[in-house]
Amino acid sequence: MNNVVVAPNFNTVETVESRLYRMKELKEAIRELQAEYEMLQKSTIDDYFYQRDTYQTNKGLILATYKEQLRTQFKTTEFKKVQPALYEEFLDVKQVKVFLLK
Repeated sequence: MNNVVVAPNFNTVETVESRLYRMKELKEAIRELQAEYEMLQKSTIDDYFYQRDTYQTNKGLILATYKEQLRTQFKTTEFKKVQPALYEEFLDVKQVKVFLLK
């Protein structure tokens, strides 16, 4: 396989290795941004939403809500224990390719 690829919209030649290193940098930046987002979300909920469920600007624009929801979740592990044959009958095993950035 050729590891040199001409980027379709650029006049530069980019190696697979340089793209993989850039992807690692981006992945780390995303991880850091996600951590910051979660910290801001928690502090905002703790500081404002402990007694309210909506934040609205002075102009009436709703920027965020924090409300309870009902969720239904299938108890797969328990079902597998109680009905192992039926569980196996509905398994759908597929071969897939997975990209892992190391």
